[in-house]
Parts: sequence; C-alpha cells; structure tokens
Amino acid sequence: MNEQTGKVVWQEWLGDPLMSQPAVSKGRLYMAYPGGGRGHAQQQALPKAHHSAAMHGSSKPVQSAQQQEGKQEEETGSHRLLCADLRTGKHIWERAISSDVISAPVVSDGKVYATTFDGTSYSFDAATGALVWKKENAGTSAPTVVAGDVVVTQKEEREGVAYEGLQRLDARQGTAKDNHLHARAKAGYLGRDKGGGVALKEPAQAALDSSVGFGSAPAAAELGKANEHLGVKTVVGGWAYQGSRAAYSKGRMLNAQGRYLNSINASDGGFAWRAEVSGGGLSEDEQVFSPPALGEEYLYLSSSLGHLLSVGQGDGRVGFMYHFDDPMVFQPALAEGGVYVGTSNGLLICLQTGSRDADGWYAWGGNGEHNKNK
Repeated sequence: MNEQTGKVVWQEWLGDPLMSQPAVSKGRLYMAYPGGGRGHAQQQALPKAHHSAAMHGSSKPVQSAQQQEGKQEEETGSHRLLCADLRTGKHIWERAISSDVISAPVVSDGKVYATTFDGTSYSFDAATGALVWKKENAGTSAPTVVAGDVVVTQKEEREGVAYEGLQRLDARQGTAKDNHLHARAKAGYLGRDKGGGVALKEPAQAALDSSVGFGSAPAAAELGKANEHLGVKTVVGGWAYQGSRAAYSKGRMLNAQGRYLNSINASDGGFAWRAEVSGGGLSEDEQVFSPPALGEEYLYLSSSLGHLLSVGQGDGRVGFMYHFDDPMVFQPALAEGGVYVGTSNGLLICLQTGSRDADGWYAWGGNGEHNKNK
C-alpha cells in the first residue's frame, strides 16, 4: 500500500494460515505460504480477510548445492518460500520447504535463510532461489547470521527431557561448527502440547483461533509437526512463537532462553554473563522473554508476565523495569528514544526513555531483512 494515501499497490491471496512475516531486501519480498501440492500461488484479488497468524528430530546430514543441482523440481513440502518483486508483486522464484517458517525468513549477504516449524534449516540464493544447503537440525528459532556463522537455537532430547541451546552453522555449507550446544538448558516448554513458551495461554489461543473460523487448525498449517517439535498446536500460537532467537552485538550473542538471559562470546561460545529470572508467577519450565531488541548499550525485553525492561549488554544489570497487567507477546521496537510494545489484549504501549540508546530497531529482527547486528 502507498504509505501516504493508503492506496493498494498490489495484493495477492497466498492461502491461509500465514504464520510468518515477510522479509524485504533490495527491492524483493520473501514470504512463506502453505503451497502443498498446488505448485505455485496465483495472483488475484484478495478475498474476504482471514486471520493470518504468524519435532523433535535428530541432526541429519547436510545436502549441499551440488547434491541438489538439477533436483529443484523434485523438492516436496507442505509450504513454499516465495520471492516476489516488491514494486509489482511479480513472482521471481519459489521453492518447496517442509513447513511454515518460524517468525520470518532472514536475508544476509545474498542468501535467504529460514528455519521451519519441523526444525529444518535452509539457505537459498536470494537472486535465483537455488538451494545452497538444507539441514534437518531440530532448529527452534529463526537464524541470526553474522561473520560467516548461522546461529540457531536447537532442541535435543535426553532420557525424555527436552533441552535447548545455541548452535553455530557454517553459512556456506550448513555444517555444525561445534559438537555441543552452547548455553544448553532444560526446555520443558518445547514438549508436546506445552505451547512452546508463547505468551498467550491456551484458552486465549483457542478463543482467538475460533473467533476467526479456526475452531481447529486447518490441515494446511501442518501443526502436527509444530506440536511434535515445539509444542505449538494453534494457528495463533504459531504466529506468536519466536523461540529463543539470539541477537548479535559487539562480539557477543545475546538471547533469552527459558528462565535465563545469556551473553555468549561469539568467538568461543563461552559465557560473558548469564542471569536467571526468579520471582512469583513463574513455572519451572517457562519461556519468560521474547527475543531481545538491541540498543547500543542495552537489551530491551518484554515478558510473558507483562514486564518491560532494559538490561545492560555488558554486565546484565537491569536499567529499568515496568510491569503491566497483560502478557507481552513480541519483542519491542525502538525508535527515537521510545520503546514500543503490544500486549496480548491489544494494548499498544510507548515508553519514552529519554535516551538515544532506544533507537534503530524498527521491526522484528531490527529491520526488513530481520538480521540487524549492532
């Protein structure tokens, strides 16, 4: 739409539900949609508005671009990743992916990266759509790309207990750089039917789904895979799920994982600091915070219990903390000293900090490519 007039420039019906955001880079839009066996989306007038909200598995060998050469048409999956011209909406390429994308595709250095709800991670050439690599690595978050590494959180199970931690993949080949997970901790919120740590209680998720005609999740959502791997089983739960995605700042990977805030040295994977969240109202296995938004010196976090706070990147000390009555689902946006965040009941909050630090994080992931590094 034209931002000045509101006039529709182009529109297209991609199917329902859409549980991830688009990414925008260099005049192109990248978007996942439930393609299934119908080949490709058809451009047409948008029908009546629908609610479009946004596995456990062992690691399997990477499939390289050479192995995939000539096999693009043989790839199958319940969803498609579409590249379209941002100005006209014309389709440039699309590729099969195994399920919907967690949060959003990520664009960096001429590649499009994505992790899907069944735990598979992908790298595609942004210009041509050629598959660079694919890895079934039990991923649990959208990737962060920095300095030749693709950083994802990853799930593993030991003796029936779910754990989550950070893993570094080589950006060129998709191979794991480490033989263990960094900042590994128990992750009961990723168990089947546990909700994935989304800051919306199950009755609220069911009510929101039912209010827009999803009394039960449509088959196109493939939520059986998402529930098995992440504990997510509703459309609104898939839309709200962000996992423990890390952000990069000044040589450190920073993420909120379960009850912990982690600052990890990107060079060796060791802790710079770790803080544990405590207090009333917390369950033993809970994803407390959404992924952090980054200022220059502080992290800005919103919580499933209604907290909005800043934390020093260097030492983990709390800068400010406020509490509101309702859970906050998504990470804050930062602009010109304002911290903007929405609550689960539709309230929009702007906190004016009076500091220039709260600026430059204008969208989920920081920018249209969803991969802003500080």
